[in-house]
Amino acid sequence: MVDYQVKSLRRPDDHKLRKYIEKGTAQTRFVLETKSFLQRLLTKAKSELGLSNHHSSSQKHTNGSETPKEQNTALRHKSNSTNKQ
Repeated sequence: MVDYQVKSLRRPDDHKLRKYIEKGTAQTRFVLETKSFLQRLLTKAKSELGLSNHHSSSQKHTNGSETPKEQNTALRHKSNSTNKQ
């Protein structure tokens, strides 16, 4: 991850820029930590279900009409509608 730091405050706008960069850096760090957490959670869930990590993306589809992306989208929509209730 790239860590930006503003070394000097020469112009009045530099203070705003530094705050903006610090906020963006914090958001980037949060996203990367969340991604890492979700990957660990997914790996743990797969191991508990007995799914191996390298076969999951190349599994045969039960019905040939849906691609993995379409299945994921359908699952996401299903979970979204469940969460709203």
